[in-house]
Amino acid sequence: MLRRLAADATALRFDITTTNSVEAARLLADGLVDVAMVSSHRPAGPDATVLCRQRFYWIAPRRGRAAAQTLKARLGKEPLLRLGAGSQGRRVLDEMLARLRLQPPSTIDVPGVSLMLSYARQGLGIYAYNSYQSVIRGGHSWLRLRVSPKKPLNQGDQVDALIALNQDTLDRHLRELRTGGLALFNSDKVEPSYDPPAGVQLCPLPVPELTPAYKELPVMQNTVAVGAVTRLMGLEFTGVESVLESTFAKKPKVVPVNVSAARAGYDYAAQHFKPLPRQLSKTNQKWTWLRGNELFAMGAAMAGCKFYCAYPMSPATHVLEWFATHGKELSICVRQVEDEISVINMTIGAGHMGVRSMCATSGGGFALMTEAVGMSGMIETPVVVINVMRAGPSTGVPTKTEQADLNQAFGASQGDFPRVIMA
Repeated sequence: MLRRLAADATALRFDITTTNSVEAARLLADGLVDVAMVSSHRPAGPDATVLCRQRFYWIAPRRGRAAAQTLKARLGKEPLLRLGAGSQGRRVLDEMLARLRLQPPSTIDVPGVSLMLSYARQGLGIYAYNSYQSVIRGGHSWLRLRVSPKKPLNQGDQVDALIALNQDTLDRHLRELRTGGLALFNSDKVEPSYDPPAGVQLCPLPVPELTPAYKELPVMQNTVAVGAVTRLMGLEFTGVESVLESTFAKKPKVVPVNVSAARAGYDYAAQHFKPLPRQLSKTNQKWTWLRGNELFAMGAAMAGCKFYCAYPMSPATHVLEWFATHGKELSICVRQVEDEISVINMTIGAGHMGVRSMCATSGGGFALMTEAVGMSGMIETPVVVINVMRAGPSTGVPTKTEQADLNQAFGASQGDFPRVIMA
């Protein structure tokens, strides 16, 4: 799905044929683009065993037309389509038993991951949930982080800290802050449109004064905000510094600039704002950062799964991506085929021959699988199907999740035969 197009750039679509995302990753690593996104999943042929061979990358040049020309020369491709980038942006929320929201201009991934890894390296548990629009123009999207010394089990409700680097985010979410909470925003381009709730602290950040790099790289406001909120939550700067060093390890020249910007935000917050009433502190716990879909895949691999088949249907695609990345190393046969009917029939066939097999899809894909589910019951061949539920009926909302398919699982196929349903 389209992650996010830079608000001040022209988005170009290039047709790249590749076996993986290496080219897109190189473009990102070389600083030529802000976003690279797969928008088409089509195997090269019936024998394709990788996630997908034909991909379309949407990329947003960092420096306008000059970068676009560089990309054109680099890829040897003419842009197929030009779009005006959206201006809605994203927000990231953090909940320290508390939550915070961040609205960067290009993508939530880098600041969101920076915050998560920074907290995890200081021994804190994190529960993350994000929501983004399934439309080309982007739209208002967000990532919510709940941070706690104990294992967080849900995303929580009220917000303690809000980072709004976009006017839309401040307008939408300022009223959600609880008493004692705070709202951080870039005072260079954002200002409150109404009075905050009682007891909420407004924390304007003069980003252009804190980092000279902001003039050339507006995305630096994210780094300033990450540093500031880390200080106001009571955490050490070393966590942020180590994450920035590892994140930009392949581009050592930008590490000092980012560390300096984060330090400037950290120090400015210490001098000008009151910290949150509830402070976090470093622990000796060790945490890793994983998504639920990845845990499904890892659990299946540990349980002896040797055949995985799927058609990419969000939000279940990450299961396929994990198997495509690790299948060869773990001696797991991974197949992407033309539709969900083929998926489940191949999975049942593998199981019928004695191979532990599994597939994953979403509600719409599972609807196509129901007749084959009945066949597995009739021939007494077990089959494991993961339904990563998207919101809404029919094609639903591809980028939203919902717990709405339980009755569909109960009634999959006609007749009466044993089913084991875990939900």
